[in-house]
Amino acid sequence: MIELADLKAACNAVLRRCYPAYSIYGSDSTEGLDRPGFYTEIIPYYFKYSSKNYADCSAGYKITFLEETPDEVAQLTLVAELRKAFGMTVRVSGRPLLVGQISHDYAGQNNDILQITISFEWVDIMTREEPEEIMQDVDIQYTQKGD
Repeated sequence: MIELADLKAACNAVLRRCYPAYSIYGSDSTEGLDRPGFYTEIIPYYFKYSSKNYADCSAGYKITFLEETPDEVAQLTLVAELRKAFGMTVRVSGRPLLVGQISHDYAGQNNDILQITISFEWVDIMTREEPEEIMQDVDIQYTQKGD
């Protein structure tokens, strides 16, 4: 089963390999963020059971690029580099997860803070222990009509 914390750790590792000199912050960081750097978060989209043993899951990994001064060329270069770095799959908990959509937009008062979102969808297989005892023996008696 893939946990969201494992997904974030795997995605942060890709980001760190691509930009080793930049700091990566999460929701537990609120002040004193070094720039340039990244603020990352996981956005859960859904978790729904398909059956008692399968669940469909989806989440997004959002990267906010913290710059000293907004630079559109640098932002678009970053988007292109991260598309290449993430590639088609990301290995999470030993499983290759298919990278879904990679999109970017802008936030902030002046609409100049780059945000990149990478979406993932996967199926988790969950084996449940049945509380009922497993039948050991079956005794069947068969009689024909007319005998």
